[in-house]
Amino acid sequence: MKKLLLLLLCVPLMFSCGEEIKNDLTRENIKGDVKQIIETSFDAKEAFGEPQKENILYKEKCQYNEDGNITNRTSYNADGEMISKSKFQYEDGNITESTSYNADGEIDMKWKPKYDEDGNATERTSYNADGEIDMKWKS
Repeated sequence: MKKLLLLLLCVPLMFSCGEEIKNDLTRENIKGDVKQIIETSFDAKEAFGEPQKENILYKEKCQYNEDGNITNRTSYNADGEMISKSKFQYEDGNITESTSYNADGEIDMKWKPKYDEDGNATERTSYNADGEIDMKWKS
């Protein structure tokens, strides 16, 4: 399930060719010099016609480099304990590697893309925690 969620979050980052998108911040329509975004998800109920926050469900912290690309994404459970972390590396504006870690800080999976001369992602290889090829996509 975690791998599927990670793939669903990351595939749009990889294969968004055809659109002229500068970086992850512009992809999310975020303007300005943003270094970090913290998103907190709550249960909510309506009281007196207004939404009221209840329990925290999870929290996600994303950090961005000077080019506006995400470099770290860390997810926390309702108790504030880290449940997963992903690190992203870039070269010439293209992501070159993503590494995902479990709650114990151990590598869970890693993926590396390949690009054509126009900077479009043409292939992506996913590796499991043992460094063995798990999946390979070509477009």
